[in-house]
Amino acid sequence: MAFQAGGQRPAPRPVSETPEVQAYLEDYAASLEAVSFPSLVVDHCWDVVLTNSAFRSLFRGVGPHPTALPGDNFLRFVLFHPDAPRCSGPRVELVPAAARALRADR
Repeated sequence: MAFQAGGQRPAPRPVSETPEVQAYLEDYAASLEAVSFPSLVVDHCWDVVLTNSAFRSLFRGVGPHPTALPGDNFLRFVLFHPDAPRCSGPRVELVPAAARALRADR
C-alpha cells in the first residue's frame, strides 16, 4: 500500500521464460483469441499475463492512472480506477468478489 500511496507500484514479477512455460502461454493466448468476449489471464497477484483483442478493445478508452491500469493489475483497476464502472459494471458488484479473491490468496 505504501507504493500505491506514493503513486508507484512494484514492477510485476516476470513470467517464467522457460520454453515449456512460453509454449503453454502461446497455446493459452490462442485459446483466448478464439473467443469473442473480453478475456484475460492473471497471476496470483492479479497482474495481467495475457489478454485477448476483445479485452484490449474494451479497455482502449480507459484514461491514464498512476497505479491502476487494466492491462497491468486488474484488481487495482477494478477497485481504484474511476473508469472501472463504465467498463466492467458497477463497483458494488465487483468489490465483494475482489475481497473474496483476496481472502482466498492467504
